Amino acid sequence: MKKWILLICLLCVRLLTVHAQNEYYTIFKVGGTICTPVTLKTPYKTYTVYTEITIPKSLSWFEAFDCQGRQIMNTGGKVSVETGKPTVRIYYLTTLFPNADDETPRSDNENNTPTTDYSSNSEWTKQAAKALTDLTEKKGWNHEGHLINLEAGYGFVYGNTGIRLKYISPVVFGLTASFGYNTQYKPERIDDKRYLWNVGVQLHLSKFLAIGMYGGPQYFSKYNKSEIAFGALLEYSHQIYKRLGATGGIGFVLSGEESTKNPQTLFAFHVGISYNLFSN
Repeated sequence: MKKWILLICLLCVRLLTVHAQNEYYTIFKVGGTICTPVTLKTPYKTYTVYTEITIPKSLSWFEAFDCQGRQIMNTGGKVSVETGKPTVRIYYLTTLFPNADDETPRSDNENNTPTTDYSSNSEWTKQAAKALTDLTEKKGWNHEGHLINLEAGYGFVYGNTGIRLKYISPVVFGLTASFGYNTQYKPERIDDKRYLWNVGVQLHLSKFLAIGMYGGPQYFSKYNKSEIAFGALLEYSHQIYKRLGATGGIGFVLSGEESTKNPQTLFAFHVGISYNLFSN
């Protein structure tokens, strides 16, 4: 059994180092009402765009200006995520930020009305909207679709050595349930368990990283038995080839039943292989 666990660990580490980055393309299309060329500023370089440009990277932010230097609004993009295919995000540059020069003339009475508060609120709204859009793009919270993966691996989240079913929602919250065999099981221990289970929830910080909170039985040498435990882990997942992927994580596990008697805390890690059953 130890040889198989070591083999799984070595295989997962090898898979995690292959293909360091998934393919990601960002496409910008300029609308017919926008004065060209458009100046596109990104974290990597500044581009000059006339009709369309494809950038083979994921952008955490961008700014676009028309030929007269007027800023173009980021109205959100359209994303395409398919298993085994590159992730493609398309932005349509069609709308300029509101300009004071475009406002209609007002009467004398209207001109006497202070505009400082309105201008400040408008600027604050634009900045807040831009910050929220950039954060959503950077964190990967704006993907559209559901994912269901079946995984096999070793660690607390797999019930020691077992399988795990994972669901990821469009709002990037995940749920998992697993069932596994306790490799540390010994029949002479009365309170030990041969089979273990585990359930958890995850918050996905990006396409690759997530923070998971888990609960399930775990063997604790301090108490010489398996008991309910709670764990927190930072997890990494990566698509290797088509539907096949790899996952791993590190964190800690805390005994739950002996929490009032100097509870034992364990370092925890897990490695596994995943297979995508469903995605849209």
